[in-house]
Amino acid sequence: MCTFDRQTLLETLAEYMLRPAEAKVSEAELRGRELEMRERELRLREAEIQAQKQQREVELQAQKQQRDDEIKLRMAELDVQKKQHEAELEAQKKQREDEIKLKMAELEAQRWQRETEMELRKAELRANEQRFAEEQAFRVRQDTRRIAKDEQEQSLTARVKKFSECLKNVLPRMPTDPGEMISFWDTCDNMWKMYEVPKEIQAKLVLPLLTPRAKTLVGRLSAEELGDIGKIRDFLTAEFKLTPREYRARFNAATRNADETHVAFRARLDNT
Repeated sequence: MCTFDRQTLLETLAEYMLRPAEAKVSEAELRGRELEMRERELRLREAEIQAQKQQREVELQAQKQQRDDEIKLRMAELDVQKKQHEAELEAQKKQREDEIKLKMAELEAQRWQRETEMELRKAELRANEQRFAEEQAFRVRQDTRRIAKDEQEQSLTARVKKFSECLKNVLPRMPTDPGEMISFWDTCDNMWKMYEVPKEIQAKLVLPLLTPRAKTLVGRLSAEELGDIGKIRDFLTAEFKLTPREYRARFNAATRNADETHVAFRARLDNT
């Protein structure tokens, strides 16, 4: 590659033409030099063209690299935007799913609340129905008991009257002597068996036969106790203090009455 540039060649040519005639070379030499200068000029031109070409290639390469970099940058930006968009879509999707889940939970809670309220209403209705049925049953039982009681009282009154008429001249009156109470109760028991007197009537038949003192004493008993012949007997026995020792003392102190036969006296001793 020639190291002379165009300006240097032109200056050399001008200097040659300005030399004095004696210094000038032959035309052939001049032509040779001119050719040489033209060749140098051509080589210089080729070098310039090659340099321009290389520079252009460098510029094109730089432009291409710049475009590639811009494309890569744009692709990176697009990729970031795509990821951001996908993230936003995913976030929106998750938000919608969360909203749907929340709405479903609210609907489920409302449904459960409605079902619970319905169950409570049903339970309340069942309780009211059961309470009404129990009240009805209770009233029916009360009415049935009252009717049965009225019928029983009517029947009891009739039976008391019937047995009272039958035993009017058979049952003895209670003796005033407490020592003879055992004999009185034994006689009553025998009469109950003989005439098959029901137990619930026995107390009502014996009350009119008591002594005034015994009637006063049994007045302290309740209505239920007054209907039980056994409780009346136990109560009077305790009130009159008829203990085994008392019976023994009465037995030892017993004497025959003047108008009493020996057989009657023995019978009285047996009952004492």
